Amino acid sequence: HALIARVVTDADLAGPVSTAPYYVSRQTQLLITSGYGAVPVVEGAVNLDRTDDRLGLVRARYFYVGPAPAEQVLHGADPVEPAHGTVRTVAYLDRVMLRERILWVAPHDRLSFTIGDRVPPVHDLHPTPRDAPVPQTPEGRRAQKAARSRLRSREFRDAWVFTDKVHAARDNAEHLFSYVREHHRELNAFFVVEEGTACWDRLRAVHGRRVVAHGSHRWRVLMAHCTEYISSHCDAAILTPPALLDFLEPTWRFSLVDHGVRKDDNSAWLNRRPLDMIVTTTPGETASLVGESGYALTGREVVQSGMPRMDRLLDLGRSTPPDQRRLLLVSPTWRNWLVPALEGGSQRRRLVDEALTSQFVVAWTRLLADPALADVCTRHDLDLTLLAHPNLEALLEHLELPAHVRTATYADVDVQETFARTRLLVTDYSSIAFDLAYIERPLVYYQFDAERFRSGQHTFRPGWFVQEEHGFGPATSTHDEAVAAIVAGVEAGPTPSAPYDARIAATFPERDGNCAARTLAGIRRGRE
Repeated sequence: HALIARVVTDADLAGPVSTAPYYVSRQTQLLITSGYGAVPVVEGAVNLDRTDDRLGLVRARYFYVGPAPAEQVLHGADPVEPAHGTVRTVAYLDRVMLRERILWVAPHDRLSFTIGDRVPPVHDLHPTPRDAPVPQTPEGRRAQKAARSRLRSREFRDAWVFTDKVHAARDNAEHLFSYVREHHRELNAFFVVEEGTACWDRLRAVHGRRVVAHGSHRWRVLMAHCTEYISSHCDAAILTPPALLDFLEPTWRFSLVDHGVRKDDNSAWLNRRPLDMIVTTTPGETASLVGESGYALTGREVVQSGMPRMDRLLDLGRSTPPDQRRLLLVSPTWRNWLVPALEGGSQRRRLVDEALTSQFVVAWTRLLADPALADVCTRHDLDLTLLAHPNLEALLEHLELPAHVRTATYADVDVQETFARTRLLVTDYSSIAFDLAYIERPLVYYQFDAERFRSGQHTFRPGWFVQEEHGFGPATSTHDEAVAAIVAGVEAGPTPSAPYDARIAATFPERDGNCAARTLAGIRRGRE
């Protein structure tokens, strides 16, 4: 930073940056010209870039460097308060270089802003609406024609489409879909998953034609009528499948019923997703998204309702007595450096060639084979079970594990029943620690590669969750420490001990079985 500051301070870069022969974003321009300066700077204009017709709001944004300037929103001569607002920090190498003010305000034909002592111009940067594209494939042409038919328009009118992964379910979208079908039949709800999968067979048997095969003609026509799109994931396979973009311009509202508690900072990735709503579960998570941080989110998008899957998990957890909690469950999360980038349109991960000889595999197989774990399982009548992360399931057939170690995948077990029957969880950085803590199961963290994992080589940076302050069990970094903590945790009994019991209570102040109801209310906000 010191070297860059010397360069940009000594050079007059304002002219070259503003006349660069290629596109340079306003954020980058301000970083170069003002990010290292000592004088506060406010961007020269306020930009309006998005409208929420349901809530009657428009989004305004501007950058500044230095202290937050005084701000006033005006309808003509009348001051008005923003409905929602936040400050997004722009940081490079752990240094905040500039900030972006984001606020949602009521529109007005004489909307203006006073920023500091200036009245900057207001620019309308709303994207130009685009017509549906001309299909380039036979499937697209057929779907576009079918979507305009009276029959399909009636069947799929105002469709709510739920999906977890392309090839799997059992996550928050499925749980919310099931809640809607049981309690709100007035909603025209459908669930999408690949045909031929175990989840397809299971869901189709219950919900019939309400379950639609991903990639099929019927799926294409359904999505052409979708008004509410709800998923536990928001990668390209969910948001921008080429088969849909071939013949339609999406107009749905997208709600992310996130597949885990967002404890780390992956704002750079999430900010590129067009979210209308995102579900949170804990106060710390909510504050990290709507407060001053790297996220471009406000109270308009963030709803602290709790993950819908937590309702069933709570029931199972409470109804499973201690003498039926017979699993010593080992379930680490994946590593970005062990899997190549996703192929376009897919959510299935492969492994790099060196995965089997990696520190990750060596450390976890050594832990699973430790005689002390076998001994404590024998004495307490527990089954030592490895639950593979979905991104690492391909590893299982190659692992050399002792005969007493069982293996499981998310596809072949009811993972919530598995959690309910757990005596103690061993994990590393996985957000499933929150699921187990939610039903008050003890756990141990094994974090032998913490420096690398938190350095940015995985898919996020450290966030609000600080292990020493918020962790639900002891954190270990060596094999011997992990073994000792696991044995001690099993010996201590089936419920978390101090201080972890108090941390769990503070993290989940509301566990009432109404997460799905609150989530649905958040999505419906503004529809009535």
